[in-house]
Amino acid sequence: MELLSNYLTGPYAPNVVEWENETMPYAYASSGHSRLQHDIIFLDSKSTDDELLLEKYAFSDAMSLSVKLAMWETALDEYVKSVQWVPQTLKLGRTLKISKKAGFTENW
Repeated sequence: MELLSNYLTGPYAPNVVEWENETMPYAYASSGHSRLQHDIIFLDSKSTDDELLLEKYAFSDAMSLSVKLAMWETALDEYVKSVQWVPQTLKLGRTLKISKKAGFTENW
């Protein structure tokens, strides 16, 4: 992570990045095509070096998008928890006591 720190713009919190990670084992197979099967990446052993590089990149990109999605899901869950009191308060027939400015921020 430190290696990339000079190139980051708007990074996620380190604890979120470390919590949201994925690893996936891979193996070489002579089945004729690369695939993901039972949480294992099987790379075609008959592929050229360039093809293997592109296939590894494709799987890596898919995994990074999966982690990014999980991070967005975590952020959304935290936001939903932070505003959960609003519908509960309305459900009980109480009035909300928040300013207009606070209504547009997540820090109530």
